[in-house]
Amino acid sequence: NLDNNNPPCEETTMEHDLLARNPFQATTFIFQKLYISFLFREYDQMKSLAEQYFQLPFKSWTLIFSTSARVFISGLASFWIYRQIGDIIWIERGQKAKKILSHWTGSCEWNFSNKYYLLEAEEYWCN
Repeated sequence: NLDNNNPPCEETTMEHDLLARNPFQATTFIFQKLYISFLFREYDQMKSLAEQYFQLPFKSWTLIFSTSARVFISGLASFWIYRQIGDIIWIERGQKAKKILSHWTGSCEWNFSNKYYLLEAEEYWCN
């Protein structure tokens, strides 16, 4: 309802509710914002969202495709953040993403090798 008596929810309220009620939904919400920030090269916002993203619990292997996209994009974001600030935690996060994709590439090269090689190139660019 969008009348003057009931203003729409603010994004911060929605984020708080998502984090409190459903960690999987929160992961999706924060990841989507991270992805958009990465695509539009909004470094400061992307870095802040990446920090939030890596604080979330990851306990499930459900939805492997969405998980592989998250691993890939968070790896790209991690290597970019490392190149900007040089904090070792970010290259380690990128390397962890690369290791996960390497494992998946062993199971299905056709689906995952392209993402693995792109992360490898990003890591190389960090050196």
